[in-house]
Amino acid sequence: MRKTLKALLIAVVIIAVAATGFLFLGGAVTRNARNSIVRSSTRYTVSKGNLSLTAVGSGRIVSSDVETVIPQGSIKEIKAHVGDYVKKGDLLATIVNTRGNDEDFTSDYEGVVTAVPGASTYTPLASSQTAAAASSSGFEISDVNSLQMDIQATEQDVYKIKVGQAASIYIDALDLTVKGTVSRISLSGDTSGDFSTYDVTVTFKKSNSNIFLGMTGSAKITVETKKNVVKIPTDALIEQNGKRYVLSSEWLNHLNMPQSDYYTEVKTGLADTDYVEITGGNIAGTEILILSSSSGSAGFSLMGRSSSSGSTK
Repeated sequence: MRKTLKALLIAVVIIAVAATGFLFLGGAVTRNARNSIVRSSTRYTVSKGNLSLTAVGSGRIVSSDVETVIPQGSIKEIKAHVGDYVKKGDLLATIVNTRGNDEDFTSDYEGVVTAVPGASTYTPLASSQTAAAASSSGFEISDVNSLQMDIQATEQDVYKIKVGQAASIYIDALDLTVKGTVSRISLSGDTSGDFSTYDVTVTFKKSNSNIFLGMTGSAKITVETKKNVVKIPTDALIEQNGKRYVLSSEWLNHLNMPQSDYYTEVKTGLADTDYVEITGGNIAGTEILILSSSSGSAGFSLMGRSSSSGSTK
């Protein structure tokens, strides 16, 4: 009897010790999880500011001022080649004129040679139709100071872009941004799949930069701007069951409570890649929480985090 009682007491002590250890370790895990959320979260005070929606496209830089000069005779020898820089009066080719004599063919323009003719060109006796078809057989002289880039605008953006509108051009190789102007908008779209894109030409000056013809870059055109609107970082939006919310920073003081208890439903408007306009939900001046994507570990669920951006309604 005494042995049985002693064994029972030992078992109770072992269970009590194990339970105490489990609670201690569980409490430590919970504290670590809470500390991780606090460290990885960002507090953001909602304020007003300007928000712009931009159309961005990439393209290749070419000259916006190209002159074609066509020899009036047969080419005997080409003296200037693609990539050469020529000035007015520089020799482009030796030709055989209509009288059968050799003649120097010189440039009427200054710039870079971007195309040269083949072995022969049409003669002055050719018909106008033949002449038009053979026009590509001349020398193309491109002004390197007047430049342009063609980009593609979506059907959602193109009607908001106007000729004469300001644009900015970023040249990748030079890490350089220059100012430009929209000079042309195609009225005919290129349809691929379920949507169409439209060519938009942006012109700009080389100025004193080291821009070369053929370099690639991107052009950005502001298509819509709203001033003095309530906006938040797009990463602060939480989407759940078709609705959008922000999370109050007060949740950090009550991490044992469901985070959804500290949601405020919002309506959204214009958005760019970084910020979104808040059109519904009285949150101006409040402090909200931006949770990192890893904050949902260790037992705390971050439901419905939104990672999308763009215009939202």
